[in-house]
Amino acid sequence: MKMVINQVEITYHFISDEVVFIDLFFVPTHLQGKGLGSSVLNKFIKMLPVEVIELRAVAATNLTGRVVEFWLKQGFDYLYDIKDECFDEEILYAITKPINGGNLRKFIYRDSFEDEADCF
Repeated sequence: MKMVINQVEITYHFISDEVVFIDLFFVPTHLQGKGLGSSVLNKFIKMLPVEVIELRAVAATNLTGRVVEFWLKQGFDYLYDIKDECFDEEILYAITKPINGGNLRKFIYRDSFEDEADCF
């Protein structure tokens, strides 16, 4: 599914009735750092059915670390890292955020994303 809220593009899909995976959350560069991403994410969460208790996404850390930093500020935490799927200087992290009374999952080390692809 895809939606645009205040110029922020979001694509997502339901993994189950309780878990939504955010495939893409794109804030245009000229709008970053102004609180728009946080605002839109909160609006998006409010639009989800109350049965959804967890959001998941994949965040990349690069030399600036801005992408992971954004998600952590929004209350996401690491689910596991995806060591074998690294590109250049990036490390990919599966991240999760409990909503609507859900519980935070603990960090798990994984050697490969492929083995856990069905979790997303």
